[in-house]
This record gives sequence, structure tokens and C-alpha cells, in this order.
Amino acid sequence: MTTRDDEPDETDDADVKTSDAELCARAARGERAAGDALYRRHAPRLLREVLLPLLRDEARAHDALCETFVSALPALARFDPSRGPDPDGAARAWLSRIARRKAIDELRRAKNVVRLADALRAEDGAARGGDALLLDHEDARTRASRIEAVLRALNPRYAEALRMRLLADWSRDACADALEIRKETFDVLLHRAVAAFRKTYVERYGSEPEEH
Repeated sequence: MTTRDDEPDETDDADVKTSDAELCARAARGERAAGDALYRRHAPRLLREVLLPLLRDEARAHDALCETFVSALPALARFDPSRGPDPDGAARAWLSRIARRKAIDELRRAKNVVRLADALRAEDGAARGGDALLLDHEDARTRASRIEAVLRALNPRYAEALRMRLLADWSRDACADALEIRKETFDVLLHRAVAAFRKTYVERYGSEPEEH
């Protein structure tokens, strides 16, 4: 597998002759060469189209790329590209989802939760006609800790929607694609996620967070 010192190369001629499904099957059996071929085929696109646009930092994007394949390769035994509607693009879509989640994890590790707090406040205020009391005037460190605690307590799909749309600042289209739902369905999901976040936050920390 390529390291950060070696920029991932585009697919070579030998790789082109082998389908993703075959490479996945061989890599699942422990063939390192097949895993390396998957990396060469997909790493440049993941870096260029998924990780760098989200993280906007080359070093962090490379870290997330490495983590993507560290997570993906052992999971190949459970991955069946034939089960999806597009077997030819299944590995590409699967790796993209893993990469997006790694990018979100990296953003979380960077403690970029203040941005999430501000976005949640704006989303909540817009939905409630400008009543934006939620999360105002709190100490940033306390606020960050509380946000993470509430996100962990939410339905995982709600938490993922909030992180993608409000923390990572993905477009509605990108969020819907990642969750494999229609854009209109994502809008409903996000609305419910914001409501669930606010309800859980208030239940845990009081109806007027700024008083704490």
C-alpha cells in the first residue's frame, strides 16, 4: 500500500484487466497484491474527490485515506458487490462511504464542534422563526463536550446527518447520496435530527443552556 511519501498512482495496465469484484474477492482471501491494486485504483479518486474537499488539509486527508483502507481491507470478507443495484460501481461507492466517515471522524477529532454548535443554532433558529436560544453564550469547551455527548446519545442516523450537513458542510445532495436516500427525504431526516438534538440537549442540560 502506498504511504504518504508516495502519492497514490492511477491504475496501471495490469489492474485495468481485473474487475473490482475479483480484486475484492482476492483481497478478502488475503492476497496483498489484490489489496494494493484496489488501493492504486481508488485512492487517487478518494483523495481528490472526497477527502481533500472535506478536510482541506493534505496531511489530514492522507491520514484519513490510510484509515479508510485499514478499515476496508479487513471488512472485504463481508462485502458483496453483487448485492447492490450497481455491482460494477459497488466497491467505489462503498469505499467512498468509508472515506466520508473517516473524514467526519477526523473533523470530530479536530474538535471542530463549535462550528457545529453555530450551525445547529442557525438551523434551529431558522426552523423556529428566529428563536435561537439553543447553545448561546456557553463556554466553548463545555459546549463541545455537551454536543459530543448529545450526538452520541442520538439515533446514529440522526447524528450522521448532523455531522455531514452541519459540521462537514456537505451539500444536501452529497448528504442524500451518502445516506442513499432522496434529497427531500434527507431534508425531513435533518429536520427530525435537529429536533431530536435540541430535545435531548434540553433534557440533559436544561431549557435555557446559556444559564449554565
